[in-house]
Amino acid sequence: MPRERESAFTKPFVEPIATMFTVPSDFNFQDPACKGINFICWPTVGASSIEYYGSNGGGIPGWERVLLVTTLKRGSLYVLPLSADGQSAAGHMSRYFRSENRFRDTAINPDGKTIYVATDPDGLVESANGGVTTSMQNKGAILAFTYVGEGVPAAIDEPRRVSDAGQPKGQVETGGKGREGAAGIPPQFTAEQVAVGRIAYNSNCAVCHGNTLTNGTFGTPLAGEYFKTKWIGRTVGAFYDHAKKMPPASPASLPNDTYADIVSYILEVNGFKAGDAKLPFVRVALDKMIIK
Repeated sequence: MPRERESAFTKPFVEPIATMFTVPSDFNFQDPACKGINFICWPTVGASSIEYYGSNGGGIPGWERVLLVTTLKRGSLYVLPLSADGQSAAGHMSRYFRSENRFRDTAINPDGKTIYVATDPDGLVESANGGVTTSMQNKGAILAFTYVGEGVPAAIDEPRRVSDAGQPKGQVETGGKGREGAAGIPPQFTAEQVAVGRIAYNSNCAVCHGNTLTNGTFGTPLAGEYFKTKWIGRTVGAFYDHAKKMPPASPASLPNDTYADIVSYILEVNGFKAGDAKLPFVRVALDKMIIK
């Protein structure tokens, strides 16, 4: 059943189409507020679906001919007016329903006054306070927004940047997971596993996480500050299990030893040293190894 949310559609602040998501040539794409997940702070919104809507005189006023665009990064619905013939953009883009969700797709009720929005069960999204969060407000839900009348104007919020004092306005959320323990042995893996893992990573993981492990535009960094914040103090077993959830569209689709090789390569990039003992793919053994 959809989670009903009745909302009075407001008249939000609008921006010219030509300048909505553009930046100056000297724009700083690295924002400390995003703690290494810089693509979340980029002005792009991560459009996930586009649907035509026409009020036909009986739906939402002012939306005679518009495109509805859902976004993943900023949990919103953008509305773009179209020309009279419906063949080109006209007017200004508006933003509705800001949330800490990843909006995936829309559907329109036959009465034209309720918009259903499907959300992702998990992922990354811009936090309401700036920075990044992985805690979705409405995981894997169908939200219903019903037009009930005009409300108070609302402003379009652009991506949060650091304050003038240099302090981030937001921070990366690591899911609130506790560390598995401070004791244990360091990660153990061989140089051969690293070499094989580098090839496997470039073939299967680099498309999302980047060829340097920190320059991906679809997946979180697997090295640097974000990796340390999320994984230092946790077991290699926890990281191995996380790796086996990848790729999202086909989890656990690689052989166990390939996942072990990829984990070995990622650990080596993060400063851990190869040795004589191979990284196993037995959880009991992996849980004795602590990333620290």
